Amino acid sequence: MQAFGRPSLIALATAGLVAGGVGSASAAPTWLAPTTLSAAGSGGNGLWPRVVVDRQGDATVAWIREAPGRGFGETDFIVEAASRPAGGSWSAPTALSPIGQEAHGLQLGIDGRGNVTAVWSQTGATRVTLRTASRPVDGQWAPQGDVIATLPRDGEDSLRWPQLAVDEQGDASVVWNREVGDDVVVQAADRRDGEWGDPVDISGDDQTSGRPDVARDEQGNATAVWLSNGILRTAARPVRGAWSEPVGVSDAGERAYDPQVVVDGHGSATAVWRSDAPLSDPVVRTASRPADAAWGTPITIGGSRSVGRVSFTGLGVAVDAEGNALAIWVDDQHEVRTRSRSASGGWARSVSFGYGYGPQVAFDARGDATAIWEGPDGLGSVRAASHPAGGAWSAPVDVHEADGYGPDYSLQDSGPQVAVDGLGNAIAVWTAPTGGGMSAPVVMAAAADGTSPLLGDPSVPSTGVAGQPVNMSVSPFDMWSAVTTTWDFGDGTTATGDAASHTYSSPGERTVTVGGVDAAGNRSATVTRTIVIAPAPDGCPLRCPPIDGPKPGPDAPGPKAPSAAPPQLTGLRQSASRWRLRAARHGRRLPVGTTLRFTLDRAATVRFEFVRRAQGRRGAKGGCAKPTAANRSRPSCTRSVLVGSSSFAGRPGRNERRFRGRLGAKALQPGRYLLRASAVADGAMSATAALPFTIVR
Repeated sequence: MQAFGRPSLIALATAGLVAGGVGSASAAPTWLAPTTLSAAGSGGNGLWPRVVVDRQGDATVAWIREAPGRGFGETDFIVEAASRPAGGSWSAPTALSPIGQEAHGLQLGIDGRGNVTAVWSQTGATRVTLRTASRPVDGQWAPQGDVIATLPRDGEDSLRWPQLAVDEQGDASVVWNREVGDDVVVQAADRRDGEWGDPVDISGDDQTSGRPDVARDEQGNATAVWLSNGILRTAARPVRGAWSEPVGVSDAGERAYDPQVVVDGHGSATAVWRSDAPLSDPVVRTASRPADAAWGTPITIGGSRSVGRVSFTGLGVAVDAEGNALAIWVDDQHEVRTRSRSASGGWARSVSFGYGYGPQVAFDARGDATAIWEGPDGLGSVRAASHPAGGAWSAPVDVHEADGYGPDYSLQDSGPQVAVDGLGNAIAVWTAPTGGGMSAPVVMAAAADGTSPLLGDPSVPSTGVAGQPVNMSVSPFDMWSAVTTTWDFGDGTTATGDAASHTYSSPGERTVTVGGVDAAGNRSATVTRTIVIAPAPDGCPLRCPPIDGPKPGPDAPGPKAPSAAPPQLTGLRQSASRWRLRAARHGRRLPVGTTLRFTLDRAATVRFEFVRRAQGRRGAKGGCAKPTAANRSRPSCTRSVLVGSSSFAGRPGRNERRFRGRLGAKALQPGRYLLRASAVADGAMSATAALPFTIVR
């Protein structure tokens, strides 16, 4: 992203949000404390971060590290990446490009299974190359990436501005500027079935094209946009077809800048760009193209007196699967503004978040949106707001407060970026100085934790004996933070921890209640189990041995050996996260059913629980309850409803199980679900793994 000068807004920041800017506040995910991903100090500067996350919550961040080169006064620009599995920790950085090369233009993409693709331009001593690298699900980055295009290094000749789009099936498109002498053309290459094709010119005979962008829909159709002498042009490529001839989108007489394009689940495209004409102020423009139809007439969505003129400090656009769109930009008063369009068409009035720069926005699979931008202080602070589907924008919150007065690396090096998973969690990345003065910037990441922890099936005995300890345990799971487990034993006493031991002092039936809360304050649904406590044996004091065990004495055996370690269920994946119950004659190209894969360290009984994601209302003390007339004024949330389960024998090693939406005679209805998987062996239960999926009508 190009950097633009701007005044300091420290004084303006004290004024707070513009009056009337944000709608009534609604419940928003809580942002957790940031984590530093790149090396600080002598390790070099972390710049231009990019982030992707799959529907399961596995995240990957890549950036370019500016480090001292091998020779005096030389600098290397190296692509690095770190990853984090859902519920796990960030890995150490991995270098993707070699030392001694200058990498730039980094982009990331991810498919529906979680496979990650990176692309960048790389300048060496004799050649300029456009290179990619890939990392499969649960795998490692390939040591050498594919070369998509190459040029001899001659003066200013280059392959610049690569842009990447990856679809659900893993096919991909890359577009870029090929600059040779004074000629600049837009080229594209496509990956189909794992193989990259040869580069092709898509900008026609025009030798002054550049600044492209590209998007792909769920069926694999690609749409590209670019600039040609100030005119926004576009071309499309159908699945297994060739790129079409370019056509113009913007109006004659306007000068377009910064084009971006997105495509929804139906194949409809939306383009946004900044535009001006001689002696006029810059505005934000947009045009749409329904699937298999022509582009419509461009309209202005930012720039009128009621919206505010546009400043060249950031423009973003996102669209959800149903076609709801959001555009976000900064106006000439340095206010971050956003405007929404419903799937049925028609843009709503703009909303202001107050002062800031470099905004970006993203949708999750549910239609919830997250916006991120650089704060007004000019010191690398980051702010965010969230928008639940059908609701209003939350008030902006601080994600990161800059701790120094160093240079503003955050805007210069592309500003904060945001991605969302399939459960409503967001992850933002940015660069910021690590301290005062001219300190080196580092790449930082933070997550907005918007989902409740999951509790596996608690291990609570059905019976016990008064005076004898009863051992209980549960395996909680949370995507982003540790879970604090609480136990209520039903006799007025409580405990915390994943494992608990309790001694009941009197006989009777008790209800054991277990719950959990994560670091963001999200509470799990509580789970109850009933335990019947028998009277202590006659003549036996409290804490006597088990009723059927030997009495204490010199010949009594020693302490009982510890129970076996719990089995390990890892690598839970699915072949498709969106699928149908039966084949459809028309509509999106979606599979029927899905294949679930996982690995066991030993033979175990595997239990699948299917939880439906349903709308709910926040309770006064937390949790998410079923909507009622009494709680309809409470903030909305997503609750989990158990709709069925199945158990089967799993074998050691890799397991595979086909699932087409049936649990015995019952078929799951279309909707959003969460699969919870656990394994039991030798009386011990594994940690619970989770996968979100959607059944499409």
